[in-house]
Amino acid sequence: MEKEYYEAQIKYINEIRSIRHDIQAHMIVLQYYLDSGNYEKARAYLEDMQRSQKREGLIFKDTGNDLVNAIACDALGRSQTEITLEVSGLLPETFPMSEYDTCTLFSNLFSNACEACEKLKYTEPVICMEVHERKDAWFIVFRNPIEWKIRTGQTGLVTSKMDKESHGFGVKNMMKVIKKYEGKMDLVITENSFQVEITSRKM
Repeated sequence: MEKEYYEAQIKYINEIRSIRHDIQAHMIVLQYYLDSGNYEKARAYLEDMQRSQKREGLIFKDTGNDLVNAIACDALGRSQTEITLEVSGLLPETFPMSEYDTCTLFSNLFSNACEACEKLKYTEPVICMEVHERKDAWFIVFRNPIEWKIRTGQTGLVTSKMDKESHGFGVKNMMKVIKKYEGKMDLVITENSFQVEITSRKM
């Protein structure tokens, strides 16, 4: 069922890509109406464009991988806060993980980052995702702002969530996936940011 859900998300993302492909043509039409002083037609055309592209809560940013795009859209769409996703670099479409493991890893990364952003009071909610390709490995960074102190222990992150047991399973599942692919995960915590650094070897 989860796979079918994300496949539906991928289909919608492809529709968005199709719309973006034609956006220049739409801009030409709008410019024509504005230049000719036909503001009512320009307004109507713009409203029609908005209706055709609107989806409540969806923020699309291409990560390079359709499955990860779907996971990102789902997490951002369900968030109670409007969060900006910034992507630097692109994942390969054939990422060296099974779909199941990819879903486990990235759904936890996005879910945890979104939950942190929802708690912010004074800082702009932004999730930064960086992808760097090395000769024999992929280096992935997830970073989000924080406004509180985070404690860490020998077993990893000490959560502030009420459901500590469930959150602990999420971190353990991520670690399990990373270990399976002979990678590693590091946490870099500063006064105002929380960063997850993941190294995954190429297959």
